[in-house]
Amino acid sequence: MKRVLLCAAIVCISIASAAEGADWIFFAKSNMGTAYYDRAGIKKLSGGVIRISVKYAYSPEGIKEFGEDFRGVSGSESVSYSVYVYGLDCSTNTFKPITADSYDSAGAALKGTGLDFEKTGQSAPEHITPNSMMEQLFNSACGWKFNAF
Repeated sequence: MKRVLLCAAIVCISIASAAEGADWIFFAKSNMGTAYYDRAGIKKLSGGVIRISVKYAYSPEGIKEFGEDFRGVSGSESVSYSVYVYGLDCSTNTFKPITADSYDSAGAALKGTGLDFEKTGQSAPEHITPNSMMEQLFNSACGWKFNAF
């Protein structure tokens, strides 16, 4: 009995610790779903650049589009959310995608949906479009990170 209680306690502590690691803050919503950034995971790099994780929780329409984009990938219809890592240059109003991974509702990674933009050469800096979801992220994350210190 003690062994079962000890195992249960370890599992509870592990789950709580994993949940403590991220601080998902809502910043935008569209017909494709809802977007959050991980405030606790923002890393300040040199020259006004931050690295930030963004979680896109898909709506039914977003799930449908995801399935079309990843047609032929087993399990793509069960996607719940994707986590992208971006580099935001808070001094030049630019961003670049770094990686992306997608997960089902149980938190299991969907094989064949991971993207590494730097390895494929698709990680060129882009200017942030006014009134876009990326501008909302930029305003939230860059303002918070540099005013917090």
